[in-house]
Amino acid sequence: MIKIRPYNMSSKSARLLAEALSKELGYKVFRTVNPKYMRNYTIINWGTGVDAGRRILNRSVDVDTAINKLDCFRVLRDNQFKAIPDWTTNKYTASRWVEAGNIVYCRTLLTSKEGKGIVIAEKQEQLVDAPLYTKRFVNGREYRIHVAFGKVIQAVQKKKRLGNAHVDARIRSNNNWVFARILNKPVPDDVLSVAVDAVEILNLDFGAVDVVYSVKKDKACVLEVNTAPGIDNTSAAIYAKAFVEELR
Repeated sequence: MIKIRPYNMSSKSARLLAEALSKELGYKVFRTVNPKYMRNYTIINWGTGVDAGRRILNRSVDVDTAINKLDCFRVLRDNQFKAIPDWTTNKYTASRWVEAGNIVYCRTLLTSKEGKGIVIAEKQEQLVDAPLYTKRFVNGREYRIHVAFGKVIQAVQKKKRLGNAHVDARIRSNNNWVFARILNKPVPDDVLSVAVDAVEILNLDFGAVDVVYSVKKDKACVLEVNTAPGIDNTSAAIYAKAFVEELR
């Protein structure tokens, strides 16, 4: 028996996942944030963590690491994972990057989403105090690769929303951008492999990995790993099938 522990009971993605799992399993899958209702259940931690069930998918400590941008980059770096942006906690180092003509993202919040807390610095006077600075990798294609139990289960590409021709491509985390099905061009192998590797290194059972890809360099770079990604009905059904197949 499965239950979902969402980061917020109002999470749309957690609700869609519960509905998809209910259809897949033939019984109603509930969401709960109360540990006393998790005993003897397999718990899917969706963007948060309480290790109170019989079996846990995405342990709380690993979810916490993935959510925190600095902790995530540190773990990946310490495991010799190269496909991440240059990053630093040192404002002077960030200043040198700007001086060299790079765009720097001052991440004033480490556990935010949808681009919140990011200050873009292209000039010295735009740099602000922050616990994390990242150097822009490239203005390339951005993908979200959904990984579960060591396999890619879905790949989508971030695109400009129709009718929004003139939008800021430096932060693709607002309402001007959407994830679209990939119809024509195959996803580069490097994009898929770094996504799977990142989820494995972070010790997650599942995650949605945001990856930017440089066509010119034929190189991929992991931006973050989401443990409660926004999903639609199609994605929810894909996740539900992956969970059920793993747990049978």
